[in-house]
Amino acid sequence: MSDPVLLTGRAAAAARAEESERPDGLFADPLARALAGDIGFELLRELQSTAPEVLSSGCFAVRAKFFDLLLADAARTGVRQAVLLGAGMDTRAFRLELPAGTVLHELDLPELVALKQRLLAGAGAHPGCQVRRTGADLVQDDWADRLCAAGFRSDRPAVWIAEGLLQYLGAEPVQRLFARITLLSAPGSALGFDLIGREALGGPLLAGLRDRLRSGGSPLIFGGDPAALGLDDGWRCSTTRLGEPGAHFGRIPADAPDPLPYHFVVARRGESGTAP
Repeated sequence: MSDPVLLTGRAAAAARAEESERPDGLFADPLARALAGDIGFELLRELQSTAPEVLSSGCFAVRAKFFDLLLADAARTGVRQAVLLGAGMDTRAFRLELPAGTVLHELDLPELVALKQRLLAGAGAHPGCQVRRTGADLVQDDWADRLCAAGFRSDRPAVWIAEGLLQYLGAEPVQRLFARITLLSAPGSALGFDLIGREALGGPLLAGLRDRLRSGGSPLIFGGDPAALGLDDGWRCSTTRLGEPGAHFGRIPADAPDPLPYHFVVARRGESGTAP
């Protein structure tokens, strides 16, 4: 698998493996090294070298922990279905203690789903909750129908996580993605995603990373102000910048750019299409 879009999931797994092996690791992910493989560590090093101020600052570990906490918070409120959009090499079904009855849906490109299943089988991995993987292109395919065919219940609240995804989509695909999520989200649902700031998308801080990904056919093409995304129809959004309280966890160096141009957004849906 040489497509850089598909390889980014293996690089993220490599970052999780390194975090897990720290004595003060934010989480334990015993499967991460097997899912990353040598190619994941090679790509991680290459990407870090293009934007060391951001990608060597612990952002992968902080991002993973931030969305771990969102999923755990939803579970505490009684949400028993989760959807990971662009799931990549995510292992939350294996490393988090989710309540009985939780169903975790993973959506990603069919070839990545097949690779992940082979790697997990080779590692002898067994999930702690029900996992339903669906192969779909989130831009080209009718993924909502496939998700519902896999047992997703749109009449029940869900927690949605789009981690490391939106920056590879255009503005229109992002809007379509949000529209479908809204149609499928019962009151009490939550949505979490990360977003590159518009000022950084074309700025010098990410220039090397931009060039590397563009040359490999997976350019960074989307970013912006979370408040301007048009996610309305009953959603209430809160935003935390990387490095702020709640998105730091002791991993952001004191000399990192301030503020880092990276947002974590959590949206919650209230009753009858109104914000809670």
